[in-house]
Amino acid sequence: MAKISVDIQYDQSADALNIYWHYNGYPRGHYFVDWGLIRERADNVRKALQELVDAYCAGSTGRYDEFLRGVAAGGRGLYNALFSGRDRQAEEAASHVKSWLIEKVTADDIVVFTVPSRIHIPWGLVYEGPVTEDGPFEVYRESFWCIRHKLATQYVYLAAEGVELEWPPSEFALLLGAHEVVWTAAYPLLQDESHTVLSRLVISLAQPKFSCKDLLGQWRERRSSAPYGLVTLYCHATGTALNIGNETISDSAFREEFKRTDVAGRPPTLVFLAGCQTAIGDLGPGFLGATSGTGFCGLIGTEVKTPDVFTLGFLASFLSRFYEGGGSLAEIMKELREWHWPLSLVFSMCCASDLRLSAPIRSATVSGRPANLSEHRIVST
Repeated sequence: MAKISVDIQYDQSADALNIYWHYNGYPRGHYFVDWGLIRERADNVRKALQELVDAYCAGSTGRYDEFLRGVAAGGRGLYNALFSGRDRQAEEAASHVKSWLIEKVTADDIVVFTVPSRIHIPWGLVYEGPVTEDGPFEVYRESFWCIRHKLATQYVYLAAEGVELEWPPSEFALLLGAHEVVWTAAYPLLQDESHTVLSRLVISLAQPKFSCKDLLGQWRERRSSAPYGLVTLYCHATGTALNIGNETISDSAFREEFKRTDVAGRPPTLVFLAGCQTAIGDLGPGFLGATSGTGFCGLIGTEVKTPDVFTLGFLASFLSRFYEGGGSLAEIMKELREWHWPLSLVFSMCCASDLRLSAPIRSATVSGRPANLSEHRIVST
């Protein structure tokens, strides 16, 4: 298993991205691409993904293939932009890297994009295969990079101390904040399996906090002794801030209120923004940096606005797999995307992909493939 590092730097004077590729630490080429083109293609694939999600919410089963084909086409456009090069020399370098990736990189390899905090592109939606006009639904699954590879994005200054260790689940406490109205609407409509998981894991480990005051109170109570390893926020957004109850949390407020000063010997904190109607790209541009500060190891969130029942079900599936199954975040998210295809494409990893918990000797973890959440009720209204 190899690690492919993609270091993204923004050149303001040229309005371009300088992209450096490394294979197990060794350089494989770098080139400039037009930042405006990358942004445009990212917007296109997000728009197509939102249309797919909206079709599922509306129950437009006859058009799923059409909309999924649109996501693949948008991802293919982003793929082409990533290897476009800004001039002849850059095009040659990009073509060399592209050929090397196709020839050498396998599904077991880890691909990590390292970016500045205000550069947020859905790299997992890059689509490597051909887009056919009448291809069957499943033909698109393996060509999205988030399924083809163990893929993650991380902030350039992410220290992620402690992610090289395998933490016991008992030392990785869960803190859950939720918008009460959203939770109350979605929770009773979960599939039995997801409902059981939340009852067993969440209700036993962390009762949902329905106000920012209660959430912060719990955080402050523990942070100096045994800080939370996973902070999960199941909520909406208001403008560029997360909305819990009648209160909001902006990126600057999160950085200040949830900061950690302790690192050594304690687990890092992962943030899971299970935000229905909340896309991480629409939040304050500093959220990536705010969740990558001292003691943190990044965030998992959605690229587009997602339905409440599906989002809560996916969260349940993640919690079960993370706390009871063992394995790295990269492995877990790759599995979940395959299990809950295609709506699982909405989730992006912007965190340390090697974070892992140890699997219990005797666990109640999912044995076999769980029900695909995309094939059941996904929205409460």
